[in-house]
Amino acid sequence: MPISWDRIKHAHESTKQTAADLEQQLIANAASAVKGAEKDLSGTSWWRLASVRRRSRALIGTLVSRAVATARTAVSSATNTGRAEAEKDLRARYVPVTATDTGPIAAAAEREVADKITATAPVAIRSSDRLYSDALSAIIAQPAQSTAHRLRVAQGVLDRLSEAGITGFIDKANRNWNIVSYVEMCTKTIAANAALDAHVHTLSAHGQHLAVIDGAVDCCPVCAPWHGQLVTIDDSAAPAGVQVAGTLDDARAAGVWHPGCRCSVESWDVGDPLPDIPEPDPRLYADRQRLRLLERRVRAGKRVLAAAMTPEAETGARQRIRAHQAEIRAHITATGVKRQRRREQIGRAL
Repeated sequence: MPISWDRIKHAHESTKQTAADLEQQLIANAASAVKGAEKDLSGTSWWRLASVRRRSRALIGTLVSRAVATARTAVSSATNTGRAEAEKDLRARYVPVTATDTGPIAAAAEREVADKITATAPVAIRSSDRLYSDALSAIIAQPAQSTAHRLRVAQGVLDRLSEAGITGFIDKANRNWNIVSYVEMCTKTIAANAALDAHVHTLSAHGQHLAVIDGAVDCCPVCAPWHGQLVTIDDSAAPAGVQVAGTLDDARAAGVWHPGCRCSVESWDVGDPLPDIPEPDPRLYADRQRLRLLERRVRAGKRVLAAAMTPEAETGARQRIRAHQAEIRAHITATGVKRQRRREQIGRAL
């Protein structure tokens, strides 16, 4: 029986929501400060940056403490899910089940997710500062212009920065990761790895050493070559006469169980028929990726809406959001891919 990723997915949703709440509040906080600063172009405009930073630090402190707590719960729950589903599989095979210690797996995963989320704080503070300082610089560069003109200039800066969102991580290639996407990716990936580790550890501890990689029919090109393949899940050699594609570690090294991966494993015994796993369909994968792109555009539009300082800016942002939502409706009608409205949402006020 493969691992139920749905149970694990729901466990990390509260962590993602906390990050989304924070991001929207930071953007709205910066927009409010910029609008206030436009009315007073004296030196106090830059003084406001200290106030913006204090507010940002308080909000980000809330994120770190709350998100770490929910993320630790998520990965611990995922570890328990992996072990429990392995035990269910063993009982279905009439294998006597004894207690398996997966505590070290959960503890390591909890430390990892806490460290990664905590490390987003200084990056997010700098990103929040930039929302205010860049917009304020644009206003100050237009001192002789009208208030409406200066606000339009500042709004353009805020729109550009808000569309990308608050940065929470900068990778080795110097790419900025939106804080919501990064926190979600970390929590979901670490939780999935903990579930998989607990699952195969439990199977191995009960003498089960073979498994079939079970991928979704719309799995990605990285995972497709391993779809339906038989592997050993530990250092045990494959039984005589049984041909395996490699080990679980080989599959991982090839990229299976990458961030966002939905592949699972299903235990297998000599003499069992191989499970009937449908062949991957590249078209379904492309349809799903197109939907993810459209969802990102809707979320970006909602971040821009959070930064709107004038009724005109708000109206324009809402129009763009509706246009992207219309694209989603057309896409799901044409392809049959399932719409997930929660993926189009951003935060609520903290």
